[in-house]
Amino acid sequence: MVQSAFDRAIAKRQEQENQPKVTVSWHVFNALEQEFPSLSDLTSGKFQGVFITGSVDNAYGDESYKLAMVQFIQSLVISEGTFMLPLVGICFGHQIISRACGNPSQKNPNGWELGPTAIQLTEIGRHVLRTDKDIITLNEFHEDHVATVPPGFFNLATTSPHTAVQAMVSADGNCLTLQGHPEINNHTVHTVIHKLSDTLPPDLVKSALLQLASDPALDDVWLTDRLLSHFTGSLPRPFVT
Repeated sequence: MVQSAFDRAIAKRQEQENQPKVTVSWHVFNALEQEFPSLSDLTSGKFQGVFITGSVDNAYGDESYKLAMVQFIQSLVISEGTFMLPLVGICFGHQIISRACGNPSQKNPNGWELGPTAIQLTEIGRHVLRTDKDIITLNEFHEDHVATVPPGFFNLATTSPHTAVQAMVSADGNCLTLQGHPEINNHTVHTVIHKLSDTLPPDLVKSALLQLASDPALDDVWLTDRLLSHFTGSLPRPFVT
């Protein structure tokens, strides 16, 4: 799904005039098997960045692969809020990066966020993502959350009072994380909700399916384009308000 999302963003970008040709190649590592890029590959320029996807699992357990992921992420940190290369985390990735940087995720006392969700950008969020948008819409599928940003990070977006931190960026701009899913379209989340409906709160399932019935517009392609810009180093660094 992640590769397809980037393909859509690249295709959309190529429709515009005066846009340089962009290609993305992927090398997939299975974190469950504790497979990670070597430090030499990361420092040699073999990889331009690291992308940590979502997961059906939580990010706060002490299973061996999660502890190994925390160590790997910490190996990318030069100093507080400074990373050796571009890093992106989505949902689980957002949460495990927060944990590695000193602020573990936790079960959200407000419960699930499910389906198309309106997300408020902060002033720093609008600056970093180069937009005048106040609200963006993404599909969400989580019951855990990052309650506050870890040291060296800034909050980019919120659905407060439900989920205070929907996105965050490191002080150097090299690490960008999202709780929402720009890689998941309405059809996919509809299918997943149906498959897991017996394990989800019935009222929430009903509400999400009603929203999805109208096939609401998402900012998925737009935000994936911003992730492309992040990996090429063309997003601005955050500023302190």
